[in-house]
Amino acid sequence: MTEQQAEPNVEQPEAKHIVVILTDGTVANWPAETTAFTYQDDGPLTLYTWDPETEQRGVGIAAFARGQWAACYDDTYLAS
Repeated sequence: MTEQQAEPNVEQPEAKHIVVILTDGTVANWPAETTAFTYQDDGPLTLYTWDPETEQRGVGIAAFARGQWAACYDDTYLAS
């Protein structure tokens, strides 16, 4: 009989920031709870306000053309 170990119940940390890395090396962040983003492959990145209660995207708060941004992640992805 083989011994089996239960995998620990690991909770994923909740994202605190949306992090944008620009091609010039600038790193900017916005609060994840109130920010949403959309992007197109080889296209623009746009950040919007986000209402967590209604789960509705609001007005645009920042936009970057494809040549301006290198990456966009939430901070839990960067920590892993």
